[in-house]
Amino acid sequence: MAKEINNPHDKFFKSFIYEKQNAIDFLKTFLPKNISGTIDFDSLSIENNSFVSEALSETFSDAIFKCKLKNTKEEVFISILIEHKSYPDKYVAIQLLNYLANGYLAQLKESNTLQLIIPLVYYHGKEDWQYKSIPQII
Repeated sequence: MAKEINNPHDKFFKSFIYEKQNAIDFLKTFLPKNISGTIDFDSLSIENNSFVSEALSETFSDAIFKCKLKNTKEEVFISILIEHKSYPDKYVAIQLLNYLANGYLAQLKESNTLQLIIPLVYYHGKEDWQYKSIPQII
């Protein structure tokens, strides 16, 4: 089950994003076109769990959805990570790596199978921020 969020921005965002049509509109707008074009949005469902570890809980909360890929029976997780910091962090790629590892380990623990996790970071700070991949920060 998703953790209780104390930040009012996170509560607002989650109440907004957990309305199915809002989630679909948000994902169609913010996912890259090459990814959103593969998603069967009619199959979108809200997952009541979290891949955020205790170590990441001060940095992120998440909203997780499950859906099928178009023209397949394969399901994927789409997780919207809500960034808690009020400043840009150049090490978000490392935090995402940790988040993804937690998500895949949780899947293995529950079903011994893996489904793709597509993370999307929602940053709501005031300063401009550009995501940098691991090779860009090394």
